[in-house]
Amino acid sequence: MHSSSPFSQPNGRTQRPSPLDPFLAEFLAGVALFPNGYRHSTDKLELMRRTGWNDAFIDAIYTSARKRRFFDLYKSGAGRGAPRLQLSKRAIQFLESQTILQPEDG
Repeated sequence: MHSSSPFSQPNGRTQRPSPLDPFLAEFLAGVALFPNGYRHSTDKLELMRRTGWNDAFIDAIYTSARKRRFFDLYKSGAGRGAPRLQLSKRAIQFLESQTILQPEDG
């Protein structure tokens, strides 16, 4: 794979797809819907409501996203509290490589 692939690791080795990748894609697509960046400590409650996931599972998916460098700091004015995050280019490439099943109409 090309070195800019979202599946490549910093050491140049290819990362195999994970069984959690569909959940990670759903999580990242949800994070992208926060127009002012994502703050996990507070915004995860909204994602939990949307996905039906419990606290421990969404924390595990968030940790996976962080480890895979799928977040950049949200570029906004100085705020208080935990930093807000936005999807990195790497996360956007990952999302583009995934197929997210959409609910059927009707």
